[in-house]
Amino acid sequence: MSEPVQPPAAHLPAAPQYPAAPPYPGPGHPQQAYATTPAAGTGNPLGRAAFIIAIVTLAINLFSSLARPYFYTASVGYDAVIVLDNLIGVASFFVYGLALVLGFIAVRRATAHLLAGIAIGVAGAGMIGLAFTWITVTLYRFL
Repeated sequence: MSEPVQPPAAHLPAAPQYPAAPPYPGPGHPQQAYATTPAAGTGNPLGRAAFIIAIVTLAINLFSSLARPYFYTASVGYDAVIVLDNLIGVASFFVYGLALVLGFIAVRRATAHLLAGIAIGVAGAGMIGLAFTWITVTLYRFL
């Protein structure tokens, strides 16, 4: 038996020729694709500090809110609980302000911004919450 005869290659259409793609500028290449991202292991210590300050202050405020009913039932007296609650509130307001300022400074740096952004959000929300609490308490005294 004989094999089928193949047509000569000259009768086939030529494949289109495309230009070669430039090489991907990966790590170590002079023109990195992500030149603005920080290197691994580097961070924003100011943003981290602002984040820790804001989260610790939030935790203290949450703990004092949860512990407030137990203080009212204790024998320390209502006036002592109000003074302690006001001291925690005023101190928290200023510490939130510190975390907010540190967060804004950290965001302006050319490093990672995630923790600084979270610190700005937590501290800003905490300050607004405390301010509205004081406003409503003041309005309730006069109504």
